[in-house]
Amino acid sequence: MQRSIPYGGSTVSVSIPDTVSVARFVPPQADNADSRQILQRALNNPLGAPSLEQFVAGARSILVVVNDATRPTPTAQLLDHILPALSAVPEWTIITATGLHRAPTEPEIRGILGSHCDSTRARFLIHDGRDTATLVRIGKGEKSVLLNRRLINADRVIVLTSVEPHFFAGYSGGRKSLVPGLAGADTVERSHAGAMSPLALPLNLDGNPVRGYIVRASAVIPSARLWSVQVVQDSHGQIAGAFAGDIDASFVAAAGMARRYYAVPVPRLYDVIIVAVGPPLDLNLYQAQKGWEGVAAAVRDGGVVIVASECAEGIGSRFYEDLVRRHPNPDDWPALADWPYTLGLHKLVRMGRARKRFRLCLASGLTAQQVAPFGYEPFAQLQDAVDAALSHVGRASSHLAIVENGALTTLVPPTSAFVS
Repeated sequence: MQRSIPYGGSTVSVSIPDTVSVARFVPPQADNADSRQILQRALNNPLGAPSLEQFVAGARSILVVVNDATRPTPTAQLLDHILPALSAVPEWTIITATGLHRAPTEPEIRGILGSHCDSTRARFLIHDGRDTATLVRIGKGEKSVLLNRRLINADRVIVLTSVEPHFFAGYSGGRKSLVPGLAGADTVERSHAGAMSPLALPLNLDGNPVRGYIVRASAVIPSARLWSVQVVQDSHGQIAGAFAGDIDASFVAAAGMARRYYAVPVPRLYDVIIVAVGPPLDLNLYQAQKGWEGVAAAVRDGGVVIVASECAEGIGSRFYEDLVRRHPNPDDWPALADWPYTLGLHKLVRMGRARKRFRLCLASGLTAQQVAPFGYEPFAQLQDAVDAALSHVGRASSHLAIVENGALTTLVPPTSAFVS
């Protein structure tokens, strides 16, 4: 049988033997509702906070925090509703919650701002977590946090973000736009350190040390100075819901809806899972890891996960490459959990643990030489990866799953460790 797999903005057809049982998992699509009405309804009914107009009244400076190009947030649509309320504010600025990601390119900036690009470009800033001149340290010692000066100094802060499953923070969105989004390098590092915990899972907030640190570190910004709009999109990018007002109340509401859209119950464990990583998370290998993280609970021990991700921009992280060079044997990576944490170490630890349980293959545009050091078995053609996986599991009647929008879709089998 022939099956099509999303890949690189198009599809690739693969042949799968008729004896193999194939299940395909696609997150549900939102009703064809008017996204403008959804957003306006959220703004008219803020959760645990005054209206946007009341929030900005009297403020001399406002910082609008938006996501960079690695998040699918419909920022331009959100700005349609936010910018009119800022007309009387003497000073307002838009800043990307970039953390330690690379700066967005000019085309990406145009994509983020949309029709507002020409009118707001002069007010648009890119956070750089390594630019010490733009950062302020609050507190002392291990409990101190390093944050963007504009975040500290703004009278009011408006956070525009989207909420979807995140492979170790539980969900993206909420205060994650502040920490690590607007944090300095050492604070970003501390925010990621908990990612090696067994509770640092997609969909999990309860006891998740990553989320706990984010909440504690961002608490230096009083909640009364924060207002947020958080959207949930379906796998096609259509806005399914929106929640506004208090940053925590809107996040909790959005996370509940995101679970309904992206947590997919499955009846069994699978021998082989093909996970198609969609844009923008298919840009590089660093982001593509999120693809297998969301399906790992649904592959049997000794099975295979195939990540289909074009990785047109290569590896995507210099410090990730440096870590792999310093620790070249993937079999040693699980033991790194006992080392003092450095940024990115969780990627190696989580990959090393996964490799002990199942085989990881990557079908991408990268060369075998580029891919192999990062713990994946590399394939230039998806069909070759599928053939190798089925040969490995050695079952004429294997069970195979195809997962679309893989970096966000989370498979939840009956025995899953994922929690609500």
